[in-house]
Amino acid sequence: MSKNWIPIYSASDAMVVRGKLEAFGVPTLMLSDNAARLGAGLAPIGNEAIYVPPDRVDEAHEILGSTPAEPEGADDPPDYQELVELTKLGARIRVLAVLSFCGIPLLTGLAGTYFGVRYLNQAAELRSRPTSHGWNLVAIGICLLAIPVGTGLIAYWMA
Repeated sequence: MSKNWIPIYSASDAMVVRGKLEAFGVPTLMLSDNAARLGAGLAPIGNEAIYVPPDRVDEAHEILGSTPAEPEGADDPPDYQELVELTKLGARIRVLAVLSFCGIPLLTGLAGTYFGVRYLNQAAELRSRPTSHGWNLVAIGICLLAIPVGTGLIAYWMA
């Protein structure tokens, strides 16, 4: 699969539009397609972009009836591989946030914060965000809160 797919539509009803395109035989790609394989069981927050191969863009626009709302920065399609890597990093952060409630909050909080800083730096460089971006930000906050909790538990156990 080419990583130069073109974003043609971005809205909260992207799944409906995707179904219409695929019914007419136009292959589509949404970044949330990888969520299940990456262990990201949370639903996307906000709008999701639909990507089609460059040679099928005109056909997709014809099926949709006009040029639909394009995502911001549609002239510069995001690098698909970088978004997949960012999605994987976000999944790790969410796992660490959950683990911070399971007995080792200081270690998982520190690791989650480390990955969170990497995630935020990489996300700042891209025009698009993974569909789980909102949940990743929540997980980074949980990891940050786990550090003082873990430190307090250690102080309590040492006393």
